[in-house]
Amino acid sequence: MDVAAISSTPARPKRAGMTIGLQTWLRFGAAVLSVGVALVSYRYVLHLGPMPSNIARNRFVHPWIILHAGAAATALLSGAIQVVSPQWRNRPRVHR
Repeated sequence: MDVAAISSTPARPKRAGMTIGLQTWLRFGAAVLSVGVALVSYRYVLHLGPMPSNIARNRFVHPWIILHAGAAATALLSGAIQVVSPQWRNRPRVHR
């Protein structure tokens, strides 16, 4: 068997064009929603805007809402990066 023929074969077979496009849009949508929810959640950390009454009545709201909302929003932001990361592997020029 020819070594050049083995090295020139793709590592992973190509999928149908529509599937790759749909996966890309779903990942992008998930990243946008994740970032949007994270940014809205940071308002509890910064004490901006009204707090829903059922949350405000909770006796553990201070200081735990800051910790909870901050950690959750940060996790959502890092999740958005992880969802889009396959694009970095497929297109390293865009990543750099």
